[in-house]
Amino acid sequence: QHEEVVRFFVSSGADLNLKNNKSESALDLCDGFLKAIIKDAAVEKNTPDTDKKALQELYEDAATKFNMKPRVGIELIMNSELGGSLEAVSKFLHRQGAHLNKTKIGEYLGEPDKVPLLEIFLKDMDFSNMEFDEALRAFLAKFRLPGEAQKIDRIMECFAMRFYELNPTTFPHQDHAYLLAFSLIMLNTDLHNPSIKNKMTREQFVKNNSNTGLKEDLAPEFLGQMYDAIKKREIKLETEDQTFGNSVIAKMGWMTKQGGRVKTWKRRWFILSDKVLYYFKEKQEETSRACGIIPLEDLEIRNSESKRKYCFELYLSYSTNTIKAMKREKGQIQKGHHNNYFIAADSREEMESWMKAISENIFQGTSKQFDELRQTRIQRNNQSSSSSSSSSGEAIDNTLSALQLKHGVTFADLRTYTQLSILSYQDTAKIRAVHSAAIVEAPVKSFTFFTLLNNTLQTQTVVIGGTKWPTAAQLLADLSNRSKQSLPDQYGILLAAKQIYKTLAKTLKSHFKTTIVGHSVGGCVAIHVAFHLRKKGFSIKNVITFGQPKDITDRQLSQYDRLPVIRVVHEKDPVVNLFPNFSHIGSKLILLRDIHYCFVEEPPLESDTTASNIKDDTIQLNSAENYDRLISLKLTRSVPVRAQMLPHFRD
Repeated sequence: QHEEVVRFFVSSGADLNLKNNKSESALDLCDGFLKAIIKDAAVEKNTPDTDKKALQELYEDAATKFNMKPRVGIELIMNSELGGSLEAVSKFLHRQGAHLNKTKIGEYLGEPDKVPLLEIFLKDMDFSNMEFDEALRAFLAKFRLPGEAQKIDRIMECFAMRFYELNPTTFPHQDHAYLLAFSLIMLNTDLHNPSIKNKMTREQFVKNNSNTGLKEDLAPEFLGQMYDAIKKREIKLETEDQTFGNSVIAKMGWMTKQGGRVKTWKRRWFILSDKVLYYFKEKQEETSRACGIIPLEDLEIRNSESKRKYCFELYLSYSTNTIKAMKREKGQIQKGHHNNYFIAADSREEMESWMKAISENIFQGTSKQFDELRQTRIQRNNQSSSSSSSSSGEAIDNTLSALQLKHGVTFADLRTYTQLSILSYQDTAKIRAVHSAAIVEAPVKSFTFFTLLNNTLQTQTVVIGGTKWPTAAQLLADLSNRSKQSLPDQYGILLAAKQIYKTLAKTLKSHFKTTIVGHSVGGCVAIHVAFHLRKKGFSIKNVITFGQPKDITDRQLSQYDRLPVIRVVHEKDPVVNLFPNFSHIGSKLILLRDIHYCFVEEPPLESDTTASNIKDDTIQLNSAENYDRLISLKLTRSVPVRAQMLPHFRD
């Protein structure tokens, strides 16, 4: 609005040099953002009328095409004699912003190959000497933030860089600006959303923005001022455009839906478009006539054929609240009554196709998504701090680098996985007290497991626990009293893995990057589960096991050899070489005393554990708590040892 007013006054002949009784001109009183607009408007005012008219016609034509398909509108600007550059495209987006679809501007600027344009778009906005919250308001008024996390991250990264460039004394580092931007948007939602009853306090906001992993924390006084500014005046985020005419229909077809209050099944025509699932009594494409609307915000999807053939379920994984949906009753739009939706397709192929399409359209609410991005950056900062701490001691050579380069795993990641392994032995309430969105399944043959989904980063982690021997006596008894079955068969490892795989296949998303973590015998199960999932088309990023015994047969070696397995072992742990006549696969990270470790990409054949190695003090080395302790010792400083030197580092 300010931009339009400024352009009107300048084009109408306002004298920019006229001063008030304090000898201040309009330019003296404006911040950098408005100064840039004034200068641009002045250039436009002096443009010949013929050129001005031609440019306006170009803009109007390009805006119409942009709102239908952004790429076509931008190509029109780029191929015009009046355009032809990214600078011209940026000017078009700024000047025609009021006539452009805000959602499509955000989606377009967030694309990976549009970073140069985004940087120029930001250079056309002067944030010099502006308060940070005001700069954020001005920026977010230009477009609607996209739904995809990577695009949000890209856009906010560029904004933080631009603000820091123009105001280098406001923050110690541009990462402070990045983190605070997310915090302010989340605070804005918290303070101004009427459905949130318990509002964040000033003290809580200051505390939440401390200990971010950066070398310096922002001053509490500054954070308090930011809190007060947001509380006093809401940031008006651009909302979704209401028009449906330009929307893309992702999928449509007939399915059968179960009612909310009355549990009858009724045939409905479904349309999936713009992260919303619509359903109708008759086949049509007019969403205004929908008898039900299901926004796919914060939902999860899973197979539910136990309910009905070819059925899937939409549900809120992190709470028991009613899903935010609407339905039409007697011509009136009313709030829906579903805690979950059960929908059945006509065939397995259709069910899988709908599940895939809906999964790709599910998005997380702004605050939750921003919080995950913010936490990811904080975790990255903490890891950087750990790396810099270790570099002050003895340098880490390329043994750990090999682990990081090939598998993308750090000691900080391993610490997270050991803590998840410890958690896998707890009950559902304790797991969800730490991870409220955890999907905890019923144990299979005493193997416990749960899943963490991250829709923002499109990752998922499965954690499987399976300690079998609390004492040496119990392990020795199993070794001496077993039947003709091998120990893996006796413990039902393959059978358990198949059952766990079938359960996970209903919950996991095939296009997400999957990490599977297993402790002790649970590590054996984790490898077999990963094999089944990969065979089914799931993306397996890593399989991380702690203190895992051998259980791969000669026939399985060739089938499993490409799985990205990292075995983390304590050299004295007797469990890791259990199960004679079986083998290990994958790389091996050996945890030695104190800060030392050894990473072996292709370990040699390993000998079997003998009964003399199994004692109460050594069996405790296999506990998840022990692995957690050994990893934590190497977080701040770690020193690699080459395989040839291992005999000198034995405990």
